[in-house]
Amino acid sequence: MKWVLLAFFSLLSLTPALGDDEDPRLTFHQKATPLAEDALTESWPRFLGARDDAKSRETRVAKAWPAGGPPLVWELQKGDGYTTPAIADGRLILFHRWEREERIECRHPETGAEQWTVSYRVDYRDQFGYSDGPRGSPVIDGDVVYTLGVKSMLTCCALSSGKIVWQRDLMKEFEVPQYFFGSGSSPLVHGDLLIVNVGGHLPPSSERATVVAFDKRTGDTRWISRSSWGASYASPLAATFHGKERILVFAGGKSRPPEGGLLLIDPSEGAILDRFSWRASKYESVNATTPVVSGNRIFLTETYRLGGVCLEVTPEDTLKQRWKAPEFAVHWSAPVLHEGHLYGFHGEREPLAELVCYDWETGKERWRNEMRWTETIGERRMINSPFRGSLLHVENQFLCLGEGGTLLWLDLSPKEPKILQRTQLFHATQTWSTPAIHRGLVYISQHYRALRGRTGPRLLCYDFRARD
Repeated sequence: MKWVLLAFFSLLSLTPALGDDEDPRLTFHQKATPLAEDALTESWPRFLGARDDAKSRETRVAKAWPAGGPPLVWELQKGDGYTTPAIADGRLILFHRWEREERIECRHPETGAEQWTVSYRVDYRDQFGYSDGPRGSPVIDGDVVYTLGVKSMLTCCALSSGKIVWQRDLMKEFEVPQYFFGSGSSPLVHGDLLIVNVGGHLPPSSERATVVAFDKRTGDTRWISRSSWGASYASPLAATFHGKERILVFAGGKSRPPEGGLLLIDPSEGAILDRFSWRASKYESVNATTPVVSGNRIFLTETYRLGGVCLEVTPEDTLKQRWKAPEFAVHWSAPVLHEGHLYGFHGEREPLAELVCYDWETGKERWRNEMRWTETIGERRMINSPFRGSLLHVENQFLCLGEGGTLLWLDLSPKEPKILQRTQLFHATQTWSTPAIHRGLVYISQHYRALRGRTGPRLLCYDFRARD
């Protein structure tokens, strides 16, 4: 198979050192606090965690930090992209663009030391002037890691060594268009399948190869789900409804007229069992928020006038609308369901963003809050906010990362939101990736150059381990 033998694309390097003496991109600040013996930990194999819900089961996480914010363990200069690292088995995978290459880097989670790097040439220029790097985060599955690049290069690497197991150029094979912001979802591992919202054309059919399942070990194509809907920026999900395994793909790419929505797919053969149209009529719009699933219900949201909708899957595999929420319009960050209530940031633009709470059962709005405060930045008094922030639920509280670099601990309930802790990690726009947590360390991606200071895009590791 021609696409299996693509090792010449890669550049491998091994660096066992634990410091930054030979790595000019890495700055090691201090050792992390020892992990408590009774702490529960878990891997963070995908960008929304082990269960695709932006919730962690880790315990003994520090809820208070000293003046100046949580201790910084290490930081690493990175290139373009809007990805979250994946962490498992003593390895952290960072996927980004460095100069003219997409890089898959394996680092030590506690020191940042390089273990291996794979890279390949990429030629992409964002037509709207945003990042030229990848949008889809890496996915760790056992002894391999998968990435989908901004130009649809799908790669499987050995987690221990970085050796390319297989690689497929989906843009070339399936005639994938550039869409508005390149390819941007993360792959889904389901059993022995790797499922991707490809959104390419596959002549002679007039329909798109909307979803493609690959053999996760060999890269062979297993099935193709065809529809007129293109690829979105929301990642596929696996769920079980009425005892049956199903795949959910919130699809919809660049098209005239704009079309897209939710596909309910049988993973055994790729048959589309039902679809629910949910896509704004505005041409320059995308579906970008991964669905929220609980029981037999699914919540979809987009931010270009439609907002949110809750669906129910029937025993006959049909999708029925339960309630709509036009004012729960999330741009890209994942809403979090907790104790029967859904929390997320509504708003297409920063100044209009609000944190909202909705009842999962009825769709009733409980509250909305602009989350604004006044602070001194430099010599100016300014209004600050998380704006369109990201939420991570851990130990019954919410860690919130604002898109301008603010970090907060929030207590969210159906009654009201409360800010428990707040600090400004940096002042940089486009901080759009959900934080990752693993073994009491929190990883935050700064995607854009700081407005104050000289720091460029970085991956930062913070110590959140509880101190006895």
